Order: sequence, then structure tokens, then C-alpha cells
Amino acid sequence: MNQKSNRLEVLDGLRGLAIIFVVLNHIDGTKIIANTPSWMRFFVDSLFGSGGMGVAILFVLCGFLMAYLYPAPKRYTAFLQKRYTRIFPLFISMSIVMFVLRLFPYLHPIIDLAILFFVSYVTHLIWAKIVQKQKNQNVGKIIFFSFLIFQGLTLLWYLYVIVKVPSSIFYQILSPQIREFTVFIVNTTLTLPFGNYVPMLDGVYWSLASEVLFYILYPVLFVPITTYVQKMKKIEQILFMISFIPFFVGITLISTKILGLGMLQLYLFIFFVTGITLGVLYRTQSSLLKQLNTLLKVRYITIGITFFWIVLLFLTRWIDLQTAGVYHMWVYVVVAIPITFGVATLLEGEYALVRFLKTRAMIFLGTISYSLYLCHIFVVNISKKIYIPHNGLDNVLTVAITVSCAVGLAYVLNKLLEQPYFESKNSIQVGTKITVNKSYSNRGFIILLTLYIFSLLFAFRPPFSFFSSQSPHSTNNIISPKLPTYPPIINLALIPDILFRFNASKNNLGIVTMDLKYKYNTSVESNIKENAIPKLTFKIKESGSSAWHAESSVFPVEVGSNSQLPFGFQPISASKGKNYDVSLHLENGSTRETLWLKTSPTVMQSYYFPDKKEILKNPFLFIKEKWIFIFAQNEVQQVILFGSPIFFISLFSLIRQNRKIRA
Repeated sequence: MNQKSNRLEVLDGLRGLAIIFVVLNHIDGTKIIANTPSWMRFFVDSLFGSGGMGVAILFVLCGFLMAYLYPAPKRYTAFLQKRYTRIFPLFISMSIVMFVLRLFPYLHPIIDLAILFFVSYVTHLIWAKIVQKQKNQNVGKIIFFSFLIFQGLTLLWYLYVIVKVPSSIFYQILSPQIREFTVFIVNTTLTLPFGNYVPMLDGVYWSLASEVLFYILYPVLFVPITTYVQKMKKIEQILFMISFIPFFVGITLISTKILGLGMLQLYLFIFFVTGITLGVLYRTQSSLLKQLNTLLKVRYITIGITFFWIVLLFLTRWIDLQTAGVYHMWVYVVVAIPITFGVATLLEGEYALVRFLKTRAMIFLGTISYSLYLCHIFVVNISKKIYIPHNGLDNVLTVAITVSCAVGLAYVLNKLLEQPYFESKNSIQVGTKITVNKSYSNRGFIILLTLYIFSLLFAFRPPFSFFSSQSPHSTNNIISPKLPTYPPIINLALIPDILFRFNASKNNLGIVTMDLKYKYNTSVESNIKENAIPKLTFKIKESGSSAWHAESSVFPVEVGSNSQLPFGFQPISASKGKNYDVSLHLENGSTRETLWLKTSPTVMQSYYFPDKKEILKNPFLFIKEKWIFIFAQNEVQQVILFGSPIFFISLFSLIRQNRKIRA
């Protein structure tokens, strides 16, 4: 075994350690923590809450191996086919199993296991005995492209059919067959992030969706950028890497405004980036790693590095417990640097932790880590069916048995569904020749900047049309009932009639929205007759008029968790400067089906459609108004601030390199 492959064994062991962190994160260890001495409690709690640390390490290793093994894939489709072939056979099998158990949640644990083994063995027969025996690369290509097409069709179904349906209708009105079919195909194709209420069959699927997105982007975005950055001076490279920290916070803020992309937790992509950086340094035998290797020969430094890893474990747990929102993202993004440094010490050092990670047990866990990642929730759910621990000792035994069973099951799945991939992986020729076009590399950041700006505009545009404008209205616009102060939310079952009055700021008033949320509470007795159906009615008219301009009704169940529910009507062309009354009435309001109106920071929004003649007459004024509206938002200003450093550094380096070429 050569020196490099021997060194990379430590990464298998590290992957095994990371997957144990993830498994422990999903096992209930509350009884163990409660019975632990107070001085050790936070350490034990950190072990059972170390899932974030585990995912971070796995993402770093993923980025490292891509940069080390595939510095520049020559064939994009072959690269993607190889990644899909690695991921999806086992993943689809587990999705089928989890879906069946979702349909039949009260089966005996032995039947659960029988279903798992049956599905896995059938997949093995199809994969190893039929597909692989064909000895024809075209068969694999046909399967790969068929799945890509199916993935695309599922995405269109999700975006243009299911997402258009309010969540309450999805869960309560759509037929169970359509609902469950949607849950299954959306999970199986990992298109979950393009919506926001179809449930995950397994709580770990979000990270797999992030990994697949990384593989899709790696050859077309990360490789050109990596190639370009290697041409930078060292100081530019350092500043560029630092600028990634606010950049990923910025794109995460954008993603939370687009469909369900917040599920991807894009700020964690910094771990892929730092992993790629380490992979490039290791592949090119960087002098930095050689200097690190020299330092790690000092005994006291290696002791300090071992302590450093323990501190990282505590730190990631503290981040999960003590930070939230933007601060959570900032801290996690910064932590990517020390975690990647820790991985670098494992590659270059030969201290106690390295020797531990190179043991046969840890390398074995790393080898079956993907199977363990996907099947451990299945085992945890079965253990909960069988026995709930009552004290600390019970909990220790339950954890030990659960982990052991998960490892055993992962080994079987690895043999059935992963080994066929490793036996045939060389049949898909990716190629690793550096063929990145120089001009494409230089334009990589222009493409990235364009995508960043368009994503920003799309995420923070007016909700109905880029051309529409809006005006917010507060509780000062409520004329009935008059209260000294209004609560943050109003229960319409208690206050069923509310009258608003506002002044239209523009012509072509066409939509009014209110922040309404519906909740069905089965634990409360209904106060209305069984055949009485609650109905919410909206009306609008010009103040002083005897006739209502428009009226529409919805059932509370159709409101769901919708924020800013729209009420549309025939646009009022000459609305500017006039006062309008809006009536909201809940008929047959129920204590069981509650409908809440949020009053802060705004109780209502009015929307105005543009006059096309005015736009054509003065387009620049209109564009100016749109830009002012978008960039006046605090979140937009933060996103611009966070993204600016990386683009300024890139622009400076691009200008310097072009001048050097001309000279």
C-alpha cells in the first residue's frame, strides 16, 4: 500500500466517526444525560447532539475527495452518472421501505425488517444480476437519463401542480392516493427543497439533497472557480477564501425566500468549499501542508491537536444550543475553517487520534457509512416500537443495541447495494484531464455575479408581479372594532367582523392581502352545529358608496398556513387618493377551527397593477421605483453587503491577470 492511500485510510476512519455522531444525534439519550454527573453532563450531551459536527465533517470530506479524485471532470454527464449510480440505488430502496412504513406505521418490527430485506434483495437482483450482467454501458446511460427525465418531470409536477395547492388542501382535501404518491416521488427524486410542506420520509434526506446539488454544480461552477483561484496571488487567495464566509450567509438569506430552498441550508456549502481547498492543496503537494507535517512531529503540538478536536465537538453543540437565525449561520460558516484544519492535521500527522481512526473498526464504519447514514433512522424507529428506556442503565443498553443493530444492517445493505457499484465503477469513464476553457474560467465569476443578482431580484421581488407595487397598512387602518391596543394576532372566532379603511397610493388597485393562518385543534370541542361550515368573506368598496365593488369567500381550511392571503378583484383604474373600506367577516366561527389575523408589523397590504402606457412612456422612472423598492429592504442590503467582498476581490484579480497577459 503506497503512502498516499495509507494516509487516506484515516479519512475512512474519520467518516466512520462522523456517521456515529449523526447516529447518536437521532437516538434518545435523555436518561443517560440526566444520570450523568453535572461536571460531565455537557460532554455527554454534546455526544448525543453532535449531528451538526458529523454532517460538517462529511461535507468537508465530500469536497476534499471531489477535488482530489476529480480535479476537472472531462465529461459532465459521465461524472453525474457516476455520482447518481453511487447514491440512488440504495437511496431509492430505503425510500420505498420508509414509504411503505409510512402507509402502514403499526406493523410488527419483524415485518418491518422483512420489508426492508425484500426490497433490498429485489434491488440487488435488478442492479447486480440484470443491469451489471449486460456489460453494456448504454444500459446504464439509459437508466441514468431516464431517471433524470423522471426527476425533471417530478420537479415540474411539484412546482406547477402541488405547490400551487395550499398546504391545508394538500393534507385534508386531496385524495390520500395523490397525497402519498406525491410524498413518495418528491422524496425519491430529492426534489423536496422546491416546496415547503411535503414531509421528508427520513429526517436525513435534506443533507443528501444538498450533496446531490453540490455534485450537479461541481463541474460547471466549482471547477472553473478553483482553476481561476489557483492563478491568484497568495494574498488574493486568502482574501477570497475569507470572503466566502459572508457570501454563503448571503445566498442562504436569498434561498429562504425562494420556495423551500432554505431546507438545503446553503451556508453549509462552505464546508464543501473548504474541503475542495484542502483537496487541491493535498493533490498539488502544497508547501503549506509540508510545513504542517513538520509541526505535527512535535509531541506537544499533537496533544494540543487532539484537545482541539474535543473543543470543536463542544463548540458545534454550543452553536446549536445558543445561536439562532443569522447568528447561527455566521458562527457555523466560520467554524468550517478550524474543522477543515483539523482534517488537514489528520492527513499530515501521526498522533494518537490518527492511529485510532486507522483502526480496523473505524475504517469498517467508514466503509459502510453511507448505508449506515440511510438505515439508522429505520433501526431507531424499530427500537422505539420495541422498548422505551426507563432509567440510565436501560438507556445505555438501548443505545448500544440500537447502534450495533444499525451497524449490522448497514453491513448487509453495503454488501447488497453498494458493492455492485464499486465492482463496476470503472465502467463509467469520467476522465480527469484539466480541460477547463481559459475564457470560461475567467468568466466564471461574471456568471456567478449574474446569478447572484438575478436570484436576489427574484427572491425579493413583489409577490405577484415584478411590475406590481404595494403599500403596507397598520392597525391604525382598523375602524371597527376600535381597541386601545391591538394584540399581535386576532382570533377571528372571537372577533368575527373587522372593518378597515385605507387610502390608495396609486391607480389600478387590484389585490389586498392579509396575514391569515388556519389551525385545526382536535383536542377542543367545537362550539358550532355539525352541519355549520365556517366561511370567511372579504368585501371592498369605495368609502361612502352603498354598493360593494367586489366580494369573495374562502373556507378557513383553504387558508392553511398561508402568509399574506390574497383577495383579488377587478382592478380599480382611478383609485389613487381615494379611501376604500375592506370588510372581513367570519361566518360560523369555530373554537376547533381557529383562524388568526396577524396585526404586526402590518395588518394588510394593498397592491397596484402598472399602467402599461405609463411604463412605456417613462420606463426608466418605473425601473428606478422597482429598484428602490427592492433595495430599501433590510435583508436585501445585508445580502449585497455579504456578497460584495468576493466579487470585488475577483474583479481586482481578473483585472490584474488581464494586464499581466497583455504585458
